[in-house]
Amino acid sequence: MPLDVQTKLPSPAFVLLSRSLYKTTRLRLPDEAKTIPAIWIGDAAYSFFRTVPTAEAALRLLQKLCDRNYPVALTQTAKGYALWTKEAAVQAVSPVTLTAKPPKSCYFLKAGQYREVSLRLPALDHPVAGIEFNRQYYSVFCKEPELAQLVDLAGQLTEWGNPSLVLSNAAMLCVHEPAAQIA
Repeated sequence: MPLDVQTKLPSPAFVLLSRSLYKTTRLRLPDEAKTIPAIWIGDAAYSFFRTVPTAEAALRLLQKLCDRNYPVALTQTAKGYALWTKEAAVQAVSPVTLTAKPPKSCYFLKAGQYREVSLRLPALDHPVAGIEFNRQYYSVFCKEPELAQLVDLAGQLTEWGNPSLVLSNAAMLCVHEPAAQIA
């Protein structure tokens, strides 16, 4: 039985630890004279929101933005992590060569937004711990109490093209299993 979500689903996020997954630029917002720093992901523009020094602070802020349905991207900087929010009507100041294919997104969930299940995967003869979210199944990839490591692993899954979930309250990373069934 799928989890019946009473509220809107949180927005997915991009965890982009490789600069090859996005292009930097400056944007001009409608009715604004000055430009703002931004990144392009696929064919979408994200304007700079804030820099935070630690993975913990980044995950807290990212969770809040996703819960409020702001599409967001997270990148790593020399000073920590930068968060970027999607812009609808913008104009790039200089031409941008778009990335061929946008990376896979990652959902950042908290308790009550998912359901723990036992999954049967085609390649395994025993059930595995899993998560049901939005009528999709995800296997537990790792439990990692070190949040900086969790962000790094989520970034690697994004780069490899694997949709994933980060369960903030459980410090857990899960990977999408399209062929999974409830055990």
